[in-house]
Amino acid sequence: MSPLQPNAILADGTINASSLRRNNLLQLLGALRQGTAWSRAELATETGLAVQSVHRLVDELSALDLVAPSGESESPQRRGRPTVRFRFRDERALLAGVDVGSETTRVAMTSLTGVTVATAQLPTVELHGDLSGGLQNVLRDLLTVHAHGRPLVAAGVGVPSVVDDTGSLVQPWLAHRWSGTPLRSALESEFGCRFDVRQDNHLSALAENSERGTCPDAELLVVVEVGIGVGAGMTIDRRLVTGAHGRLGRLMRWPAALPAKYSSIGTTLGESLVADGLVRQYQLRGGARRVFTGAELFTAALSGDEHATAVLEWAASTLRTVLQQIALFADPDAIVVGGGIGRGLLTAPATRSILAELDMPTRVLPSALGTDAVVIGGVLAAMQHVDAWLLAQL
Repeated sequence: MSPLQPNAILADGTINASSLRRNNLLQLLGALRQGTAWSRAELATETGLAVQSVHRLVDELSALDLVAPSGESESPQRRGRPTVRFRFRDERALLAGVDVGSETTRVAMTSLTGVTVATAQLPTVELHGDLSGGLQNVLRDLLTVHAHGRPLVAAGVGVPSVVDDTGSLVQPWLAHRWSGTPLRSALESEFGCRFDVRQDNHLSALAENSERGTCPDAELLVVVEVGIGVGAGMTIDRRLVTGAHGRLGRLMRWPAALPAKYSSIGTTLGESLVADGLVRQYQLRGGARRVFTGAELFTAALSGDEHATAVLEWAASTLRTVLQQIALFADPDAIVVGGGIGRGLLTAPATRSILAELDMPTRVLPSALGTDAVVIGGVLAAMQHVDAWLLAQL
């Protein structure tokens, strides 16, 4: 049930009729947005409003195109009309989720409850010259084809970068020319709606802690992603924790313990545990196969390549240390491991036993969302702006 809106009760104790009306409408919408079709009588019971008031308010919401008959009905026990059920018109407007990935940028356009309407993807290299302009183009194309006059209410965008309070990129670890890009203001100016720009790992955590994610029941969840980059995100009670400066989870700079003969790769996780660093280690160990990606490294190990196996064993031991340190510090209910390298290390025959040796109560699980995590997190971030949009319609 929605709380009373500001000014519903005036200082002299009288009721502000306009605010009270909006409050009652929001209560009905809150019930209908749960995804269930309700009859007027059920809505009255759920909200505590009088049945006559519910009849009038449902008619008003119908006139605003925010609710509609669901098509479901029940035959009356006595003579009379069938009971009509109403649903929230989640298709009335649109949300978007964007993942600016290391190799591929993915975009999903959804209804107000997250039902997918359309998707698109493009090579991220096409955005290196103009991140804001490229994202504007792909979003505009999707809206042109699929919006049919419906407004875009909000979007969540995950980027491989720290993001400051203004939505500008700080120290991006993919395309350094993006540094200082005022992404949020540029996108909001173009589309006239809210854009929530976040470090990509943070949106992954939001997704993994949702009903669609790996750990919807976790009170404190940490997500660690290892692939072309390495980073982490955290949620408490499904709310993001990003740190005082938005830099929580910057694992790229954590130290890594490489044997001295491979020290030319680098001394941090961002240099050695990521795909490029592991491929370089394979080459320095004398690996003779044409291995250029993390996936090819796992394939080589699976076929018995001892050099590839040694690299992945080192990576698994290093990841185990990282997970133990996070668990000792944060004591989360669970740690979800994502990214191609991270999920591979948890499940590959050559390394899963190493990561099974974690002596701690925290559960460690491979991501169930995979490459969809950031996009889903972006949509969830956008959903947080739906209430304000609905209020503006009333």
